[in-house]
Amino acid sequence: MKVIKSRSIDVTPKHTSAKTQYWDMEPDDEAYVYSWLYRLLADMSELSTFDEDLKKEWFKRRPGSYPKGKNGPNSHASMLGGICSAKLKDPKKNLSQPQLDCVEDLFDIIADYYANEEDPPKSVTFHKKLFTLE
Repeated sequence: MKVIKSRSIDVTPKHTSAKTQYWDMEPDDEAYVYSWLYRLLADMSELSTFDEDLKKEWFKRRPGSYPKGKNGPNSHASMLGGICSAKLKDPKKNLSQPQLDCVEDLFDIIADYYANEEDPPKSVTFHKKLFTLE
């Protein structure tokens, strides 16, 4: 069994007029999160083009694990693609509460998949704070 280290990331509520609660994080933490999310998206997209078993697992809909999308239950691929796409379209875009939960789940995959890297990634845990101390 591999030992997976965790990185604790503080998030604070972003005050908007939206009905959904969004969360801010420090720029360094945001860069860490998105650099690994983009890498996973690219690597899984490439690998699933020739590995049928991986493709089935990666695109398998997961009711109860991820929030339901407009086309039904989401998969690892659809959640990751949606989060990354939203950030690329609008760099100011923050993560919602359901997306924070999904990112924690995806980082378990990231930490396990890239565990043999020279500088392996850590899983992430988001800690919600009411405000930022400066």
